Amino acid sequence: MKEKTSKPVILIFVLTVVGKIMGFIRSMIIAAYYGADNVTDAYYLTNGIISNVFYAITMSVSVAFLPLYIKVKEEKGKLAGKQFASRVLVNMSMLSGMVTLVLIAVAPLVIKIVAFSYVGTQFQMAVLFFRIMAVGIVFSLVTDIMQSLMNAEKIYGYVSFATILNSFILIIAIIVFDERFGILALVIATPLSYLAQYIFLKLRSRKFVSFTLKYGIRDSNFKFLCKQSLPIFLSNATIEINQMIDQLLLISIAEGAVTALSYSAVLFQFSAHILCMPVSTVTYTEISQACARKDYDSVRYSLQQALELFILIGIPIAIVIFFMPKLIVQIVYGRGEYDLTAITQTAVGLKYYAFCLIPYCIKQVFTKAFYSMEDTKTPMKTGVLEVCLNIASSILLSHFLGIRGVVIGTALASTVFSMILILLFHKKYVKLGLKQKRKEIIKIIFVTILTILFTVFLCKMELPIASLWVFIIYSLVIILLYMILLCVMKVSLVWTWVLKIKAIEKNNKK
Repeated sequence: MKEKTSKPVILIFVLTVVGKIMGFIRSMIIAAYYGADNVTDAYYLTNGIISNVFYAITMSVSVAFLPLYIKVKEEKGKLAGKQFASRVLVNMSMLSGMVTLVLIAVAPLVIKIVAFSYVGTQFQMAVLFFRIMAVGIVFSLVTDIMQSLMNAEKIYGYVSFATILNSFILIIAIIVFDERFGILALVIATPLSYLAQYIFLKLRSRKFVSFTLKYGIRDSNFKFLCKQSLPIFLSNATIEINQMIDQLLLISIAEGAVTALSYSAVLFQFSAHILCMPVSTVTYTEISQACARKDYDSVRYSLQQALELFILIGIPIAIVIFFMPKLIVQIVYGRGEYDLTAITQTAVGLKYYAFCLIPYCIKQVFTKAFYSMEDTKTPMKTGVLEVCLNIASSILLSHFLGIRGVVIGTALASTVFSMILILLFHKKYVKLGLKQKRKEIIKIIFVTILTILFTVFLCKMELPIASLWVFIIYSLVIILLYMILLCVMKVSLVWTWVLKIKAIEKNNKK
């Protein structure tokens, strides 16, 4: 990996770890204070719906914005880039404000549809939660645009720190106001945390964007942005519909199932984001710049680097998650109001999220690679097909397997379509040299099987009481064995990365 790329990756990795630790602490505090019952189900259900709306709108705009901003800046200069960014910020703020008002108005209807079993107090509580958290959409959208802007300018640290600020505010709100307001303290703090993120990033990005009403919508680049964003929005919207259907399935499975799977997702996202976030963030910026220069060799190089890292690091992490989910859940959530039933439900969900780890990372990188090529339709089409497969398999499997069936359905669809994205990009745009990697892939599969067999043997040994140190030692043993086996099998990507790290250290000393 090039030195100019490796330093941002390391910075984002460190800040992502810190941010995820803060997120862990936040979820641990929520679990300890509120447990897993109908009240927390109502919170996670409404928060999930709002987050889905956030994601569908904000990601469609912010992801399409980055390569277009880079293109405008490189072709017309910094001033044109700032004017374009300002137009986008103002116009999208007005759009998100209108969406917020609509959601507040239709809140009872939305809750009736997605939580048809809620009645009386629980229904009213869910509507209230929904309306309060809907306010955060305005700040979420403009915050994501500023995050994309700062990534384009390669100012990565502030973006990562903003997520840490979000968790900090929620933690303080729970600790200080729980006794007086209960879970409502957490609900009210959610949009306030988005506001704090917006203020923080606005102060840092004022050099690149200004908030003024003199900009309108009559701009060819802004129209093109909307055109590019629409397929992304449709793709994201289908994903969010899928997640809502998953929540409907969970409501019918057991009380506390929505909360349990939400905590499973938090644990999964910790490992997924640590592995994926630094690589995908920097890779997207690098690929967008390479595409603007029509330097497709650099595109190939960046994607190969990402795939190698996901294989090298992702496989042993997935093995650890699959074989030790209950130990992980006990360490993180096993205290306060979070009882044994909730721990077991959460562990079941986490176990099968292990199959989603590498496919999730691949989809994040290759979806953005298509966006860098100004192709937003291909990810949309594959995304719609993925969601259809996910919904069908989740409904079928949940009938027989409960919570694990919902997650297995997600993993199955995610794996199939991550492979499809790789093949489509390889065929349509840049040859990735996949045929030359066949022997390497066979060796990696063999090493993975040996590591799994050893882990099965290791887990049959009677574990001591749930302990962080036990988990760390077992994890390190599994990861170390995987790396040793890769070296014994002479898998070249290990030695390639050793040489890259040595080169980086040598350059840093100079």
